[in-house]
Amino acid sequence: MAYSVQKSTIATLVGVSLAMMLSACSSDQRYKRQVSGDEAYLETPALQELKAPAGMILPLQNSTYDIRFGNDKGAIGKALDIRPPAQALALLNGSRAQYSNGAAIMLVENTAGTHGLWGQVVRAVQADNFPIANRQDASQSLTTDWIAFNRADEDQQYRGRYQISVQPQGYQTAIVVKSLALEQSGSPVTANGEIQRYAVNVLNDVVSNLDKIQGELADARANRTIGQIDVQSGADDTGLPLLIVRAPYAQVWERAPAVLTRLG
Repeated sequence: MAYSVQKSTIATLVGVSLAMMLSACSSDQRYKRQVSGDEAYLETPALQELKAPAGMILPLQNSTYDIRFGNDKGAIGKALDIRPPAQALALLNGSRAQYSNGAAIMLVENTAGTHGLWGQVVRAVQADNFPIANRQDASQSLTTDWIAFNRADEDQQYRGRYQISVQPQGYQTAIVVKSLALEQSGSPVTANGEIQRYAVNVLNDVVSNLDKIQGELADARANRTIGQIDVQSGADDTGLPLLIVRAPYAQVWERAPAVLTRLG
């Protein structure tokens, strides 16, 4: 009995210690954006001029292999953020993405589907519950209110305001998300990396919803085109019964799961 009590006490202490460690780690998310491993490179001594012993003749110096000194004063050690820059995802057919001067841009080719693109963009913004402060349908532009972000790799969360617009550019149409303001804990953020990260994040969310909306519209158009599917009963060469469906393969394959579910 004494052994059982002692074992239970040890297990309880281990569980409490583990819970304390996890709660401590959960409040500090910096480890998710820091290098994990040896940081001995921070103690590397500075380069010095090579001094040859008396009487030794050194070969001629070749400047090709000179190690040039730089004046970079970027973050090092634990202060270095190793997360890669955010990248806009070209999810739409025939699209390409870029980032320039605080604006994340998605360029799509002009087709019959881009005629109602602005309305689709508004629906995509509303699908993510982004607050809209001002909307100008005539100029195809809107301004969001403060959008609160919730990222697991940040201790202090960010919030931002953005201008989202649809702009014709020759044979293409641009979906533009421009950063108007970015704050962290009430303080303005001016770091280009963070401005890019969150502007691209908003664009990716909008384009992801836009891709779903356009997919639903395409399915609806296809269903209207095909209308009723012609289904006939028949038999194969061995006399076993079968169904003959006269419709495109893609349409039949799309409806097959629902049909099989109804059949049990």
